[in-house]
Amino acid sequence: MDFNDNYLDATADVISEMHVLVEGAIAIFENDTTPIIRLCTQHQEYDARTAFNDIGGALYNMRGHIRHMQDALRKALDQTEKENNHD
Repeated sequence: MDFNDNYLDATADVISEMHVLVEGAIAIFENDTTPIIRLCTQHQEYDARTAFNDIGGALYNMRGHIRHMQDALRKALDQTEKENNHD
């Protein structure tokens, strides 16, 4: 196992942790902020409502970035495995 293999393994571990964290954050956001957003609307706290919407948008974008990184990592791991099998 060379540096590249160790780097890819470490990267895979970190990305997996990031994936679990963002999914948990999204679940909390979806379950717990709905009543808060409703209160913001009822009390005309539009800046607060916008802030919550921005947080939600950032979480969903982060999920997309993590999925993209996981796909790229899978391709890199597949390529490394093919190269190691040819040696």
